[in-house]
Amino acid sequence: MPIATTLNHVSRACDFFNKPLVFFGFGRQTPWPDEENPDPPSPEMENIEEPIGYKQAENKYMVVPDDGGTIAYRDGRWRIVPYDQAVSERSRWVYLECQVYYDELPLGTYRQIGVYTGLIKGADIPPGKTALAPEEVKDAGILEIVENRRRVTRQIDQKEYFSIIIEF
Repeated sequence: MPIATTLNHVSRACDFFNKPLVFFGFGRQTPWPDEENPDPPSPEMENIEEPIGYKQAENKYMVVPDDGGTIAYRDGRWRIVPYDQAVSERSRWVYLECQVYYDELPLGTYRQIGVYTGLIKGADIPPGKTALAPEEVKDAGILEIVENRRRVTRQIDQKEYFSIIIEF
């Protein structure tokens, strides 16, 4: 059986990195059967449930694990790799981040976060608008990554910071 090479993974990461519009999506207001243990997401999901809004990723970096790196994510540290060095550095990871301010998306509770590519804004939405309500989205695009979480409640005085590293 053939295998995918490391450079294949790097190539997929570079393809993703070059996607022009990448959005975080937030949804699922309905409680989980056990709120302390969210249901695992299905790999067959095509959309987050009960979307409350979308926020465009503000920063995108190719990264590699590095104990001296400047990005702290979960239990490790990561170093940013210039795109033109992704192949030589064997970077098969993409780091995404965004901030959601209290007035950008509806307040309330969510339990799912997704990462979308290919989102199409509604016809009357200005090109520079980066936070979108569900009714401002013509097509959410492709749900690339999804994570189910315990209940998170957005407050009026709260700014939220989101980051994720996707491995290819």
